[in-house]
Amino acid sequence: MRFSKHILILLFLFLHWALSQVHIGLRGGYSISSVEFIPFQKERSLFDRVFDGGLVVKHYDLEYFGFQGEINLTQRGYRLPIDEEFLKKRINTYIEAPIFMQVRFKQKGFFTHFNVGFYASWLLKSIEGDNSSGSYQLENYDFSLLKDNRVDYGLVGGLALGYESNWGTLQAEARFFFGLGDLYYYNYENNPIRSPARVQNISLAYLYNISSIKKNKKKPIEEMIRFK
Repeated sequence: MRFSKHILILLFLFLHWALSQVHIGLRGGYSISSVEFIPFQKERSLFDRVFDGGLVVKHYDLEYFGFQGEINLTQRGYRLPIDEEFLKKRINTYIEAPIFMQVRFKQKGFFTHFNVGFYASWLLKSIEGDNSSGSYQLENYDFSLLKDNRVDYGLVGGLALGYESNWGTLQAEARFFFGLGDLYYYNYENNPIRSPARVQNISLAYLYNISSIKKNKKKPIEEMIRFK
């Protein structure tokens, strides 16, 4: 029983400490994406206004260093020429989890931070088609366990500018994703040797500091103690 009580106390203290440092919020963004095929296949970037957004959690325990994690639903893909005139397009939808270490510099509410980290993602669905009819006709892509790789991972880095106040934090970020995984398995017949993702992303996020809720709750209690 004593051991269980000690565990519960430690969990409570950990949650108390963690919540006092956490910023939580939402983000939305826009990506320009491509797949780097090897051997080279004259791939072109995807500029479509696809979905990119999710949940952001940021933790700072030190003045200049912190961590940021996200769970995003994001779409990216590529275009490939099928002849001199027409293109094939593929758009992939991922559930993605990037994790960053941040170095932050802050002055009077304004801040800038540098992100360095990694990401892992799972491919949920894909659509593809070409524009041979004059506009793109996209249909669901049929996955093959032997040909297609649903898991992606890689490195990510970037820069953010923002402003922090009592009502929350606004931050704008620019990132580059350097994929280390492949969209297609290299050992399947006629598949490329490498097919990693390359993504440039800009986004805007709003976060709220949970510690401010606790501070606001403490003020009435402190005032009552002083009054007594």
